[in-house]
Amino acid sequence: MAAVLGAGCESSDYRLAWSVRRGQVGEFAIRDDDVVTIGARLAVYDTATGRRRRSTMLPADLGDPTRGQLGPGAMVADDSIVFGWYEFETSTGTVFCFDATTLRPRWQWQIHWPWRQRTLRPTVAVVAAGERLYAAAVGKDGDNLFAFRLADGRLVWSRSVETFPTETGLAVAGHRLIVRSQLWARTRDWHEQVDAIALADGRRLWRTWLVGETKHHTGGPLIDGDYLYTTTRAGASNGHLYVVRLADGQTRREEIPTAGAPFAKRGDTIYLGGAPTLAWDARAREPLWQSGDAAAAPPMIADGALDDEQRRVFTGDSRQFVYVLAADDGMLRARIRVDAYPRFELLRPLKALYGAYGVRRLQVHRGMLFVATLDSSVFVFRLQ
Repeated sequence: MAAVLGAGCESSDYRLAWSVRRGQVGEFAIRDDDVVTIGARLAVYDTATGRRRRSTMLPADLGDPTRGQLGPGAMVADDSIVFGWYEFETSTGTVFCFDATTLRPRWQWQIHWPWRQRTLRPTVAVVAAGERLYAAAVGKDGDNLFAFRLADGRLVWSRSVETFPTETGLAVAGHRLIVRSQLWARTRDWHEQVDAIALADGRRLWRTWLVGETKHHTGGPLIDGDYLYTTTRAGASNGHLYVVRLADGQTRREEIPTAGAPFAKRGDTIYLGGAPTLAWDARAREPLWQSGDAAAAPPMIADGALDDEQRRVFTGDSRQFVYVLAADDGMLRARIRVDAYPRFELLRPLKALYGAYGVRRLQVHRGMLFVATLDSSVFVFRLQ
């Protein structure tokens, strides 16, 4: 059950409304008043109160990072809940589809491929649009991109993107499926690619190349209007920002002082996570502000979230803090500490030892900040 608590370890300006701990949240998805969590159970909570409305057991503890990896893109689509998972022991990727009202399983699809100990941990990324579900088998050679009928799981088409998809999320833009992939590089000459795939039949519409290495891009690319924005790392403290025209893949590359993923765009300003967090003026092609001292900052994993109403940016490190920054000038307003809340992970000491307590994902929804942590917990704070 969710724990509804008052202010404790966090900044006094941000009250903990509720939380789900004990490694129960490998991933979560939000739609309106429902928060869906995926772990040993599939559960639905009330967004505002944390009251658990319904739940059902899953075939394994999908929130256990020692057993497997949940993929990006878990979502509530129409009347379905969809997500992907890879089990290490059996080398099997699975796409799950559950009824959103009853939580009964509708269908699942499985495929076996070995983990070849590359830089990527294998998993299955998903995204749903219209009457179809699209899935990418991350780290798989051969056919690794699939389209299913959402209602019954019938395979509509499959194809290979020639290299294998990365751990970044998929995205749908108009009639295009956007997928990022990379070759297994044995040298320092890192490069990746972005493909636009036709939703109807899986044809490749265009491809653009990205020079550099991805770092902690767990979400999908930022899409705003007719353009896609993404980044790669170029060095220890700098990167490339790519602006891709969705119509034909025409790409412009800009040098930026960070390699964090872009997570929001308002007007001409693009917000990028990482250390330092960066606000980039897309028109002037220069930084508006950078946060803090990148050399002294802990590793950053969460891409970030924007509270547009209150003009705040949230990002988090891999150890203990959520950082609250002013969206206009990057000044630090507060730090929310999440590592000091007890997790009670006594029955699974290996799982507890494997996990850290830092921030993995952030999302703002209806005046609340959702913080997913590396130990498969989620904390929900009320925003003032």
